[in-house]
Parts: sequence; C-alpha cells; structure tokens
Amino acid sequence: AAGAQDEAGLAIMSGTSMACPHVSGAAALLLGKYPGLQPAEVADTLLRRATPGALTRPKDTHTPNLLLYIGEDQAAPQPEAAASMFTVKSGLCTVDAEQCVVSPAYPSVYGEIGAYQSGRFRADQHCDIQVNSELAGPLVVERFHTINGSDTLTINGVAYSGSSGPNGVTPAGNITWLAYSSGRALGWRLCPPMWTVTSGACSVDSDNCLRSPSYPQDYGNNASCHVHVHHAQARPIFAHHFSTQRFHDKLRIDGKAYSGLRGPSGVTPRHKITWSSDRGTTGSGWKLCPSMWTVTAGECSVDEDDCLVSPHFPDSYGDNERCRVQVHDANARPIDVDSFATEASYDQLSLTKSNGKSNAYSGETGPDAVTPIGQIKWASDHSQTAGGWRLCPTEAESGRRGW
Repeated sequence: AAGAQDEAGLAIMSGTSMACPHVSGAAALLLGKYPGLQPAEVADTLLRRATPGALTRPKDTHTPNLLLYIGEDQAAPQPEAAASMFTVKSGLCTVDAEQCVVSPAYPSVYGEIGAYQSGRFRADQHCDIQVNSELAGPLVVERFHTINGSDTLTINGVAYSGSSGPNGVTPAGNITWLAYSSGRALGWRLCPPMWTVTSGACSVDSDNCLRSPSYPQDYGNNASCHVHVHHAQARPIFAHHFSTQRFHDKLRIDGKAYSGLRGPSGVTPRHKITWSSDRGTTGSGWKLCPSMWTVTAGECSVDEDDCLVSPHFPDSYGDNERCRVQVHDANARPIDVDSFATEASYDQLSLTKSNGKSNAYSGETGPDAVTPIGQIKWASDHSQTAGGWRLCPTEAESGRRGW
C-alpha cells in the first residue's frame, strides 16, 4: 500500500481491513475506464484478471487467494449487446436506440420518404420486420397515426391503420408495413414491453403491467415465474397492488426480495425478475406497472407515488427553471392535481391533451382530469416564485396514488 511519509512511501499491511479498499479501489478504476459495465460484469472482470496464489501461507485455506489486477494489456470488456425483439429485414423502417421499431423518417411524416426517385413519384413504402419469438411480448404503442385504410401495419393477419394501433398485441410472426397513399401522417412507434415472462404463469396485461399468476385472484402454491427485463425500456415501477405471504412468497427484482404488503416503489429493474411461492398460505398477489412519465431534462422529479413534482417541491420552485418530461402514452392516465400554485401567466406548465390540443396552465388552475400525451414542459421566469405543483396519475382501486 502507499505510505504517507513521502510520494515514494511504501507501507506493508495485512488483514481484512485491507481487503475492502483493495476490491473497491480496483472496481472504481475499472468503472472509470469502462463506465458502461454492470455490477456482475465488474466482478467477473476483476476475478478473470486476478493473479492467483499471490498470498504466501494464508491462514484461511479456503480463501480464493486472488490479487486483483486491472492491467492495460487486455482488451476492454464490453457490456453485452441487448437482444432486440425486432429486426428490419427490408424497407426504410428502423429500430431505434430504445429497441423500438419505427416508421420511415419517424418522428417526421413518413409520406415524404422516397416521394421522388429517378424522376418519378413514389409514394408507396414497404417494410418487413422480423420478430424474435423468444423476446416477443405485448406491444407498447408509443404513437400510431397513418392514413386510414390505405397505409396499414399488419400483425398476426390483422391490418391496423388510422389511429388504432396494436397496443397489447403479441406478434406471433413477422410484421408488415405497406403505405400506398401520398398523404402526410406522423407514423408509428412500436416498443417491446418493459418485460417478457419467459417461464411460469405470471402475465403482462394490455397496460404493460406485470401480474402474479391468476391475478386478481389469489396465486397458487409452489408457483414460480421468470421475467426478462428489456433493459432499453426499463423505467421506475410502482406496485398497483401487493399482498403476499411475508418472508415466504417472494418477488425478487435483480436479487432484492419483496414480500408481505410492501412492494417495490420507484425501483428500476435492470435484468431479471423472479417470483416464487411456497406450499403454505397464499395471497392476493401483485400488479406492477411502469411509471407514466420520465423526466428528461431539468430538476422536476417523480416521487415514490409516481407523482410528477416541480423543482424542490414541497418547497417553492426557483427563478429561470426549465423541465422537460416524456409521457409514456401507453401508460398515460388522467391527472389528479394534488397541488398547483404558480405565478399566473408567467410560470407555466404546458402539455398536449390526448385529443391533440395543447394547453398552458398557471396560477392555481392545473390540468386536473387531463390525460397527457407526448411531452410536458415547465418554465419559470426571472421573478416571483410560488409553491409549485404535484401531479399524480388517477388513484388505483387500492386507494394508493399511482396505479
């Protein structure tokens, strides 16, 4: 270890008090170089590169006896590429960074793509999209707007057009997009569910909520489920309902166990969810739903009840503050305004309603009972602040705010 006497100082130490800084220091250096690594990948890399047998005459013969090493001479470990539910086999549709498949030119209108080629008009478009059957789950439609009747997305033999998309539909084969009109429409964005049940009787409903076996009826004895989390879609989740036999029937999210009456609140799953019940008492189970919104810029935040709050709430917001919030349209619910106080006409919350109309709210009148879509924006000016706001999804039947 480095000594404290001078820059070249050396001190020899031993014991468990040195083991923790040895491991944490090596992990910190590794993450400094490769910040995208997950915890399991950090551990695997450290163990793989370690020097065995470095300790002489270890007192504990069961010790791994590994000297950790993060040397420069080995190839940088890379996080595994996320498997995608979609692969575009032909056409101008694409798969975006969040593993969602989108219409040509999305989020712009698709009708202008290829409108003129080789000096002649071409308004038709055709995409073939392959679906990975192992990852297939209920689709989450983030947007769907095509020319009704002529521009169709076909899934499981059903053609969708206009404003009625395949939300909650699980594709059993390939997806086909055909556009023949010369009109202008905003197109579509189809996302994988946040999670896919890979084994067991858990299920994902049309609102992209994960449910225990038989929910809302009691789950059974000796049941188990394994759920794959689509990392690119992961966002905080909230328990709509949670009631299991405490200490015995457990939901595990990335290794953390939940049981009894207290489920996960504001937890973002990253890799794996498992469920297991024993042979004794059962319960009414659980329903977990993704958050309705994600703050993409600014100091607004989402609290433990999935309520969106202004910067510093319940304290007053500040001058010249800005926020941008993405609403996940597939999970959008009418807003219950818990609190709303801003400087009238100057400090405004702007959003788009589900009917496509935009509104700005200020003073003491908030967007109560409004179902938002797209983005929510908040802006305060350079003078006079107020108490701010707290906006919640409509209450669940359990009486808890959120879902």
